[in-house]
Amino acid sequence: MITGIYEWIKNIAFYMILITAVMNVIPNNNYKKYINLFTGMVMIILVLAPISSWLGVNTRFDTNFIKNMYSEELSSMKLDTYDITEDSTSKIFEEYENNIGLQIEKIINEEGYYMVKVEVEMNDDRESEQYGSLESIDVVISNEEKDDQEIIIDKIEVGKNKIENPEEISVKNAIEDFYNIGLDNINVSIQR
Repeated sequence: MITGIYEWIKNIAFYMILITAVMNVIPNNNYKKYINLFTGMVMIILVLAPISSWLGVNTRFDTNFIKNMYSEELSSMKLDTYDITEDSTSKIFEEYENNIGLQIEKIINEEGYYMVKVEVEMNDDRESEQYGSLESIDVVISNEEKDDQEIIIDKIEVGKNKIENPEEISVKNAIEDFYNIGLDNINVSIQR
């Protein structure tokens, strides 16, 4: 108990000497009133330190301070994460779609065709249970590799079902086996 009181008096004396030295070094009187206010508050905390530790207030202050600091950091991190997520989600989806396009090109090459064009559509609705899953794949392929290929679209007839040839069905099945999405979600067109 006596060593605690001795430490308390020593801390107050050291603080008073330090403040006196700081006040004598400051040349401008404009800042002295602010420094006096701050040092006065610190002096009150030093004087009340033994009383607050005896009452157990220190641990409550520390706990509340840490809780508030943690919750502030957490909310700040959530906002930062949300901003980063919103900004980068489209880039991530774009990169993912590009990688799927490259994989589809390998599948098509293994089937003996050349890819002309691929469009991948993914579910980007965050509220959906299928968020991030493939929704559809549209592929235009060719029997021969050409540097300057034109995309030829078959004549569209409303009300009539398009009959797929066996080559298109073979490519659709290969893509369906790899990605495990329904054949209705895969559209393959062969350019002649």
